[in-house]
Amino acid sequence: MNYRETIKKPVVRRLAVSLLIFFIVVTIGGFFILPPVIKSALTKKLSESLKREVSLSEVKVNPFALSVRLGNLVISERNKPGKFISVGDIYIK
Repeated sequence: MNYRETIKKPVVRRLAVSLLIFFIVVTIGGFFILPPVIKSALTKKLSESLKREVSLSEVKVNPFALSVRLGNLVISERNKPGKFISVGDIYIK
């Protein structure tokens, strides 16, 4: 059996199309859908648990490197204006 005969098999074509669709879904989901979801959930949960205002300027997800970068995390004082903690970048791998 040669290469051309193998490619023409429906099972091989179905597997190739399935892998391509999976790759596209992981790419779109990881780069475009996950960052706003993570940002919203993280700021909400941290604010509730710390009882302080939490802000986060950006979230970047790389599904291929399995990494997340959080940009400009700021936790405010409880009863006063100003910053309690400010972190430039957090890189999670």
